[in-house]
Amino acid sequence: MKLNQLSFKDLSIKEFIIGGVLFSLIKYTADNVSDIRISSMIAAFPLGLLSSLLIADKKILPYSLSYVKNIVILLAVSTVFYLLNALTNLHRHYKLLISIIFWVVINYMILSFT
Repeated sequence: MKLNQLSFKDLSIKEFIIGGVLFSLIKYTADNVSDIRISSMIAAFPLGLLSSLLIADKKILPYSLSYVKNIVILLAVSTVFYLLNALTNLHRHYKLLISIIFWVVINYMILSFT
């Protein structure tokens, strides 16, 4: 499909709204709920599992394997992020940037070498 042939029904408006609601819910609970663990639980919502409903049956096996790999990567990156927060005095934006770069590099290496 060419970009200029994109119709309104091809746009993933529902998915965009769901993502926005989820992101807003994380922000709301972080600011208004006394137990911050609630926000982290919402942030860890298994959106990838729900996304499998959008994947064709013939692609579900490679999708699920890739999903598992990315969960392991996310666990490693989250651990690095936690350690940066616990052990350094870097500004939180730098800690986040380092973590995201780490995530990008690992994913790039997996895509390039597997």
